[in-house]
Amino acid sequence: MSEDDEVELDASRPATLHNGAISTDFPTLHEAIMAWHRLRPEQAQRASIRIIGGQLYGAAEIPKLLDATRSQVAVKLAPD
Repeated sequence: MSEDDEVELDASRPATLHNGAISTDFPTLHEAIMAWHRLRPEQAQRASIRIIGGQLYGAAEIPKLLDATRSQVAVKLAPD
């Protein structure tokens, strides 16, 4: 993804938090992000979140996802 790519997020979509060998499904993207925040720092920096049927977001992008889900507006994501 380039810096100019914009993605609109729906915080109500289901998502999966991938934390090493453990993958946990959540009924909403917002809940997956909240669970990511509860991880220990060394776990959080390696974790990712995948929107079911959609994009995979790495640890560096997850704080931006939280901002987007709070405001429900387009977010600019960092390049891969």
